[in-house]
Formats: sequence, C-alpha cells, structure tokens
Amino acid sequence: MHVVTKGTLLLGGIGVIIGILMVFAGGSSISDIDDDWFEKEGLLVESGSSYGHQSEDTTMYLFVKRGEVRCDEFELNVTHEDGSDSEASYKHDLCTMEGDRPLGWEDDPIGYYHMGTINDLEEGRVYQIDSEQDVTLIEAHVIEGLVEDIMGGVLGFGVGFSCLCCSFVILLIGVIMIFFMDDEKPATTFEVDSEGRVILGGQQEVGGLSQQSQDEVSPDGGAGAWYEDKSE
Repeated sequence: MHVVTKGTLLLGGIGVIIGILMVFAGGSSISDIDDDWFEKEGLLVESGSSYGHQSEDTTMYLFVKRGEVRCDEFELNVTHEDGSDSEASYKHDLCTMEGDRPLGWEDDPIGYYHMGTINDLEEGRVYQIDSEQDVTLIEAHVIEGLVEDIMGGVLGFGVGFSCLCCSFVILLIGVIMIFFMDDEKPATTFEVDSEGRVILGGQQEVGGLSQQSQDEVSPDGGAGAWYEDKSE
C-alpha cells in the first residue's frame, strides 16, 4: 500500500474517533440537565409577600405560571420592607405582537413564562414584592450555567457531527486510492564486493574485472625481443 494512502486512511480514522467522542460528549452535556431543575432551583414568592435575598447574585430571574396573566398586563414593584430607599428594580421583558406572551417564550420552562428580572438586589436585605400574581425567582448564576451547558452541548454535538462527515469523506478517498495508486517500489541499492563485482538488490549482476593473462607479453618485453633479433 502506498504511503500516501496509508496516511489518508489513518487521518480519516482518527477524525472518525474524535467526531464520535465529541458527539457523545455534547449529547451527554444536554442529557445531564435534570427535567425538574426548575422546581429544585425556583423560590416561590406569593403575591404581596416579602422576600429575603440571601444570594451573592444581584439579579434574579422572575417567572409566572402560564395562563395567569398576559405579558402586557403584568406589573411588579420591589421595595425595601422597612421602607428605606432601594436601588432594586424590576425590568420587564418584551412581549409578542399579540401581547399575551413574552418574546422567546418557546425556551421557557414548561408551564411558566419568563417575565423579566429583578436587578440590583443586596445580599441580606428583605424586599417587599408587590404583584397580583405569585412569582418564582431563580438566581442568575443558575440560569447562566444552564444556558452554558446547553450551548456547549449543542456546539460539541455540531462540531462532532461535522468532524464525522469530513472524516468519512477522507476515508472514502483513502479507499479509492487503494485501487488507483500503485504500491510504493523499494529504492534500488547496489554493493561492490572485494573482487570488484557490482551486486544490485542483493544479487550479483555484473562480474568482476578480468585480469590480464600471465602469458600476455608486456610492451617493454616485446620491444626488447625485436631489437635482439635485429642485432643478430
């Protein structure tokens, strides 16, 4: 098998493994989110009651049960229970064109609408929550962590799936190369032994240089014999 073909198949195989791991990790991140996270993390504040803020978060996300009030009719006021000045305030989310639901309601917990946020809360202070409906408050870091888990899972799943697709294409190219690329031929080597013979690829190809026969007359010897004959 040609070295380029081997490299292509190896690259495709590694990509498939990485893609499978990323898809699995992304799916696991999303599946780890509990279905009852809202009930576990939510703090119910009844209409017209007080709320003691015991969190380091200065923002609380506010939810109302679906069907109890229209989005464009919901109102809420936040004040210190002792009547002192408070920087805390309620910020209402935008509503749909119809006004009955907040924008982005499709992502809200089942049975609830995210109506807005209470901001600039102080840890350890007690607040009066004035609203005609009961509300559920959830700390900001809980919502932010949940969003990060979902986005990370979706991103991991998407990148892993893309990696799988590309790796399968690379593997397919490698398989095609098996049938169309010739095997790599080894380099030709040669050696010269002590007798002057050239050996190619471990086999003797060319014989050694022939030696002059011992009875061949040297040039000097032949000239000397000719002069001796003339002198006689």
